[in-house]
Amino acid sequence: MSDEVMMGVRLPRELKNLVDADSRTNQEVVRAALWREFGGRKKSALEAKKEHKLQQLEAIKAEIESERDDLERVRQEVEAIDSQIEKVEANAVAYEDFLGDVLDDLEHGGLKHLTAEVLQNRDGYEQLDTPPAEMLTDARELAIEQERDLLNTAFMSYQDAQNLSRGDVHKLGEGENE
Repeated sequence: MSDEVMMGVRLPRELKNLVDADSRTNQEVVRAALWREFGGRKKSALEAKKEHKLQQLEAIKAEIESERDDLERVRQEVEAIDSQIEKVEANAVAYEDFLGDVLDDLEHGGLKHLTAEVLQNRDGYEQLDTPPAEMLTDARELAIEQERDLLNTAFMSYQDAQNLSRGDVHKLGEGENE
């Protein structure tokens, strides 16, 4: 089935005489004339459609560039967080090493008693970001966790330790309600 349709039109005699004088068929002349008339509009419609697509293309390119910028910003934020994590991990290791050294000194006689004041006066304390009272608690817990051979009096001031009766002195971690 053809995609063509029949069209009957009335023409001025003068145009009909021109069509008859042409060597082409009436159908060929009318088609050529109609394409000239409407083909330009079709071209301008296609050019407008093309312009619209070019604008879409530019908008998509701008969006992609914006997304790339966002991607790079987020990537940098992730790297900054990774750096912070590494710093926190390094500080945790330094903190545990510091406490381990303090406990070694307590265990081997370099220190008699561990107090917040003693901790504050140790080399390396100023690099740590932990209050001395919390650090003292952490040192005590680490000593219990590592089963250090220390007495409970090691974590008291000398005066407080002297005031205890012999029955109150025991190995760290024993006889205590944890």
